[in-house]
Amino acid sequence: MNFTLTQGKFYDKHPVFLPWSQVLIKHNLKLLYRLKEIYIKKDLDKLGMKKGSSVLEVGSGQGIFLNRLSSYYNVIALGVDVSDDSIKYANKYCSDNNLKFIKASATNLPFKDKNFDTIVSFDTMEHVKNQNKMLSEIIRVLKQNGKFLVYTLNSKDDFTLDWFWAKIGFDIYKRAMHKRELFVDSHKMINDLKDMGIKSLKINYYGGLFTIGFDEILMVFLLVLGKLGLFKYDLLGEVIFYVLDKLSRIIYPAFNYLDSFWYKKGYSLGFSVSGTKE
Repeated sequence: MNFTLTQGKFYDKHPVFLPWSQVLIKHNLKLLYRLKEIYIKKDLDKLGMKKGSSVLEVGSGQGIFLNRLSSYYNVIALGVDVSDDSIKYANKYCSDNNLKFIKASATNLPFKDKNFDTIVSFDTMEHVKNQNKMLSEIIRVLKQNGKFLVYTLNSKDDFTLDWFWAKIGFDIYKRAMHKRELFVDSHKMINDLKDMGIKSLKINYYGGLFTIGFDEILMVFLLVLGKLGLFKYDLLGEVIFYVLDKLSRIIYPAFNYLDSFWYKKGYSLGFSVSGTKE
């Protein structure tokens, strides 16, 4: 079984955990329930997506985040993923007149050249063996003067919280079928994009000790609520997400500042690279 097919089968059985997905869809990106969402939202705002413009997400999973994105920015969006079950779920629960999903590989996008105004990808590149091919495909189908944003895991994650977990023997990567050898070197990625002719590039690190700690405590809390069968109560989700949104917005600046001591050395759990095809 090839690597792409293996990834697809894994996420057929183990979709990304998202609590109260319909509540998240209802409030799109006006409601951000953890620190990583605030970080991603800040990067998205900088892309300047215009109403009615075309957006592609590479590795859209079950489509919940792309639904929130397309609704918030009022764009026409398309998501691609290698998981059959994720695409079926996305088309059943997340699609609408301005949002569709198809099965496709990140290294073989079934679109003509210069087709999209904006391309985004989150937590996907670290699952792809031929990462240069994925980047070249993104650049190929991006329109001239179009913008892209790619978030992935950092190979230089020394002294982050998940690095400490790994050191004491807790395999935090296996849960999402992560392979450390596929974690991305941020400087190599920048150089590869420059070799592809991309000049306007920005890098932004996320996740040291404090931000990851908050997000992981939060996810454990939500997992417990799920085990208790509470996700069927949407009103409870509304209340919890409202509180978490307010709390996350308050503490994000301080926690991200504390983690900046990692970022200055290029250490982080993940990073995003954005750029313009000129």
